Amino acid sequence: MLTPTKTKLLADQYDVSHVHVQLLDKKGELVNSNVHKVHFELAGAGTLLAVDNGWEMNVDDSLDSVDSHQGRALAIIQSTEKSGDITLTVSLDNGLKQVLNLSSDRSDKWSIYLCVNGMTWLI
Repeated sequence: MLTPTKTKLLADQYDVSHVHVQLLDKKGELVNSNVHKVHFELAGAGTLLAVDNGWEMNVDDSLDSVDSHQGRALAIIQSTEKSGDITLTVSLDNGLKQVLNLSSDRSDKWSIYLCVNGMTWLI
């Protein structure tokens, strides 16, 4: 199961979504007894910033894959300056695959006001 902290990112090169991966069996219960290699592939208006599994003994320095730990893994997706769709494909070493669709947009950008000597400008 893939659970993002958010599905819409601000296209500002700083916004991120933490995508939590949980390995579940057919009954929906967490599978934490087996270690699986979790591969991440990102396409579109985003960057795969980091992957991790939450285990302090993890020394894997791969940028796009990690061994699951207690049935879990994590990917951090960062926006770019471009608006558009972001597609994260997560696959396991046993052939299972799941796709998550995110988006990035500049329209949610906050308005910034500059106030100088009593005059206010929208910048």
